[in-house]
Amino acid sequence: MLLNVPPDRRGRIHPNDSARLMEFKRAIDESYANNLMKGATVKAENTRGNSSKYAAANLLNVKYDSYWVADDNVTTTSIEIDLGSPQTFNRFLVQEYTPLGQRVAKFSVERWDDASSQWITIQDATTIGYKRILRLPQVTAQKLRLNIVEALASPVLNNIELYMAPDFGHTPKSTDNIQVVTVEDLSPQIIDLQQAKTVKGFYYIPSVDNTASNIMRYNLYTSQDGQTWNKIIDNALFN
Repeated sequence: MLLNVPPDRRGRIHPNDSARLMEFKRAIDESYANNLMKGATVKAENTRGNSSKYAAANLLNVKYDSYWVADDNVTTTSIEIDLGSPQTFNRFLVQEYTPLGQRVAKFSVERWDDASSQWITIQDATTIGYKRILRLPQVTAQKLRLNIVEALASPVLNNIELYMAPDFGHTPKSTDNIQVVTVEDLSPQIIDLQQAKTVKGFYYIPSVDNTASNIMRYNLYTSQDGQTWNKIIDNALFN
């Protein structure tokens, strides 16, 4: 992660940057305060030598040097998770035991659907490494399955966690007196503030759906009457 927080001409971090960093820390602390895997049970399709030393239960004991590993030459396998009761979540965290190398090349996460009696894919992903956190649309499920689809050698994992992170994006409420007019395709998005206001900036949160298109560049216009528009930002890049 590149925070881009340089010192100012005094050789100090600017107070505005410092305040934002502390807000960022609080957001992270809130997002990962309650691990929903507590009390869960896990079982692996394959465990090295069927040994308790390498059992899937090691994924839940928060000990870094305790891990689950598959037999040699097993590079596709799965781990089932039973949360005990339905849980709602939007973050899935998984870690490889990197002292033994980064091995996983592709994996997926599925949920069990009682209505159809089948596994439904939540997300496909590639490498894991030291730690991979999948940002998901909000999902409610009791049973999950982590599939190792491709690995360079027998996979070695030491941690799985599950969280329901707060939505830190601001959703306008009726008391905000803000009207958002959404138009499809490449037509503009119009935000009516209802009255003249001083605005210092704006942002948007991209969709977490991997198949969704996201905005790269934009033009920004302002208007007093909704008829005559003045371009104040031209062909800018979201970063």
